[in-house]
Amino acid sequence: MKKLAAITFTSMVLLLATAMAVGAADSVEIRGKVATGTDTWTADDFAGFYYDLDDDIKTEELTATVTEGNKLMEPEGVVYTTKVMADDFDYEAWGSYNVIGFMADKYFAGYIDTPDSVEDVLFEESDDENVLSDEQLLKILMDNDDERTVTSGTPLAMEEGYELSIAAIDIDGNKVYLELSKDGAVVDSKVISPSKDGATMKDKTYYYKKDIGDSKDV
Repeated sequence: MKKLAAITFTSMVLLLATAMAVGAADSVEIRGKVATGTDTWTADDFAGFYYDLDDDIKTEELTATVTEGNKLMEPEGVVYTTKVMADDFDYEAWGSYNVIGFMADKYFAGYIDTPDSVEDVLFEESDDENVLSDEQLLKILMDNDDERTVTSGTPLAMEEGYELSIAAIDIDGNKVYLELSKDGAVVDSKVISPSKDGATMKDKTYYYKKDIGDSKDV
């Protein structure tokens, strides 16, 4: 295989997810309307909930029921609910995936099957498409469609110590040999063929599968 100096990767996203961790944080006070009787807060009127302004995605609700004497009704005086909604990948060719807001943060909830498309490569290649069935919320580390130029000596730096580098390029065969490393150690390698005639999204996409908690090969 022949090595080239550089290759441009368009719209590459690493959707590695980590288990949700709750740690100590500085105290922040966020105020909403005052409940009288029964009131429900959503992201429309409470800034403490997750809200995607671009796609109008809001999944969280909090309902408070106050009785006479300003006491919360028992046993369900305060009820918090959240739901799954579809969100488009910033790289639109990959379609959509499910997200869920929880405690004001956005989490990955699973890939979405697109029956009439062969481009939903992340759904097709993931063995465990719905992480909510495993009772897990996974943090989204990156989701963007920025274009980056990666050279043989300058890998693509990502989150959590991951880097994607070009090991070699076969010009005649329209193949690229990639290596993924974490903290300097190679954890995966794969050959993709983004420039071959009739290349599908699977040919153009590098993906790395990983077990995360009870979810397998995400």
